[in-house]
Amino acid sequence: MRDVGNSALPETDSRREADAQIGALNRRAGTNAVSAAMAEVGLDARTGWYAGMIFYTAAGVTLVAFRMLAPESLPIGMYYIGLASLLLAVLCVPGALFLVDSQAATHARLFAGAVLITAGVACGGPVREAWVLVPLFVLIGPAFIYGARFSIPYTVFATIGVAISLIESPGPAKLAHTWISIGAIWMVVATCMLSELTTRRLARINRELAFTDPLTGIPNTRALREELDRAIANHATPGGLFALFALDLDNFKQVNDRFGHSVGDRVLSAVAAALVTVIGDSGLVARRGGDEFSIVVHDALRRDLGELENRIEAAIIGAREQACPGVTASGSVAHVLWAPGDSPATLLKRADDQLHMAKGARHAEIEKTVALGPVASPDPLDEVPSNMLATELVETAAPAHQASGIRAGVRALGLVAERWSSQRDPRWLYSAAAMIPPAISLLLLTLLGQMEPLPTSVGLIVSAGYFALFCVGLHAARHYWAPALLEICFGIAIALTCWAIWQAGPAGTALLDILAVVALYALYFLGARKGAIFALASMGAYAAFAVFAGYDFGTQRAVVSITVVSFGSILLLKVREVTLRFVREHEFLSETDSLTGLSNMRALRMRVAEVIDGAASTNPPTMLTVDLDKFKLVNDRHNHTVGDETIVAVARAISGVTRGHDLVARRGGDEFFILIDDMCDGEISAMIERLRGAIAAARREICPELPATASIGRLTWAPGVSADEFVADADLAMQRAKRDSRPIDDVHGAESAGEEAAVVLPQPAGPVI
Repeated sequence: MRDVGNSALPETDSRREADAQIGALNRRAGTNAVSAAMAEVGLDARTGWYAGMIFYTAAGVTLVAFRMLAPESLPIGMYYIGLASLLLAVLCVPGALFLVDSQAATHARLFAGAVLITAGVACGGPVREAWVLVPLFVLIGPAFIYGARFSIPYTVFATIGVAISLIESPGPAKLAHTWISIGAIWMVVATCMLSELTTRRLARINRELAFTDPLTGIPNTRALREELDRAIANHATPGGLFALFALDLDNFKQVNDRFGHSVGDRVLSAVAAALVTVIGDSGLVARRGGDEFSIVVHDALRRDLGELENRIEAAIIGAREQACPGVTASGSVAHVLWAPGDSPATLLKRADDQLHMAKGARHAEIEKTVALGPVASPDPLDEVPSNMLATELVETAAPAHQASGIRAGVRALGLVAERWSSQRDPRWLYSAAAMIPPAISLLLLTLLGQMEPLPTSVGLIVSAGYFALFCVGLHAARHYWAPALLEICFGIAIALTCWAIWQAGPAGTALLDILAVVALYALYFLGARKGAIFALASMGAYAAFAVFAGYDFGTQRAVVSITVVSFGSILLLKVREVTLRFVREHEFLSETDSLTGLSNMRALRMRVAEVIDGAASTNPPTMLTVDLDKFKLVNDRHNHTVGDETIVAVARAISGVTRGHDLVARRGGDEFFILIDDMCDGEISAMIERLRGAIAAARREICPELPATASIGRLTWAPGVSADEFVADADLAMQRAKRDSRPIDDVHGAESAGEEAAVVLPQPAGPVI
């Protein structure tokens, strides 16, 4: 996962409150834990049932076919087990339709498979060692789909049955066969569980980024719309009537103009935290953009909404006075109740209209008060603390939850392991880890004399080869070697295993299952096309040794193992494709502004770092900053819906002027950044003029009666300036462009040419042109 840069806030109280809100909403909606966990990685809740249907069908058909084609090769008891497997496959269909949210039914399905495996051990006779990998039919799906919580108990149960089966079976190297076959099952299951954990972690991170405002840590517009959809869908339930609050901060433009965007960001974060504290788990607080927030309040009939509105206003004032006492700290708040027929769009528009009327009433009251006589007012800058003039946003983390004892140790180890693995290529990392079990197993079994007639020298050489592949894989994971080199490692692993099997003679039957593991790993980590080549080579060698080396029940074992690997690979590849697509979609959303579809600040910071790394000395990167003049008038004279339409229109206009590979990002509110790479000064100047014209045309089309200009700043990167410094300097360039192009608005939103804020801005690290 790529670094989120400065946009990633620490886990604050507001973040935990927001998580608690979502958890409470899920509990109220009756969301099943299994379904919710699967939805988190993009899987349908029925996936587990359909996977079970496929596996039980494959197992049943294989057993029944063996009995029908070669009756002497299969005891009659295993034939009945095959029929029972087919019956379970049929029962999975109504389970997927009617029991999808039942944890008890899910456990019953998995337990039935474990019972069938145990029954196969009991009645399989001498042929049962051919079915040693059959437990994977039951275990692969749950391991990847449900994770460790479901898989580990059934894996323990199944491997005990396998151990009993192999220990009691005749044949050479029984201890080695038992050890390696059980190890193979656990390797596959553990890899599926680790892959599920990794996928879930990435999905959770990307979804949080996609549905969370990167500045304040509360839900964004995307999450707000999702919450409104859910609330409307649940309106018929008891207490389903809900209210939508719309609010914005009065005179917030003055905070950015007088003190800089870093102070403005601090104010927004403080207000967001205060709102979450007021609402708690009874609703959802979302930032729509700029200084605009929305609040969904559930169970509205049991709430005093007027009193809640007063508490919200008080919370805004308290947070603003603490964060920036130099500007009037009030906020405008209004609310509407959901009405039948309301869609999220119409509900948001009604709330915006109500807010617009509330602001109009507030301004009329202010004008009435002013008409009664002048009121002495101190200069708002006189009482501003000196630290408010800083331009760097200081983020303070809330005290971390203090765990103790074993839980604290486990949590610390987990964080260390996650941080360590996140800096390495998972394909190389998992493939390297797969070399350790066979290396250690073969080394110990050889030294203990359990692999005779395998020569000790051969066992040690093959073990050393596995260890060497492990070391190479770790180095490659750390340095992100090309995936093509991973194919060479798989080829070497197959060659080493085949050599050991060939040299082991009759004891080679104990090593066959290593080839099955390699085949599954190759398909999973190399993909369907390239992985299929190595899987075919590995399972081809498996079948050749099993059939022609004289092993007991070799043909049956080859057919069963190939069937298990084939169906397991198909399921893993399909589920992996779905989950990775889900993760990538949310990764894209996490880098996209939810209103305009432009890049957000997270994507901008990552792109700036990439551009700086490859910056040319002739035409260094340039950042253009765009701020819409008097945009606040759009919201005040119309409403926030019209303001959003204006922002979207301007975003399209800017995208139409810039080149395809230039990155256009919305900083927030009515502010945009444009990152230009490898363009000369004359071309940049011409682009700026085209931007002015396109922006003015877009604004006039929606609000022709209002000013349509924009302040555009320009900053050229200088060698030695970091990506974070470059973005921070762009904020300063935006401030300077605004001050050079227009005076600062006063408290009532009118121009006041003589009122300039006496704030000294630090010089940016890069030159401003």
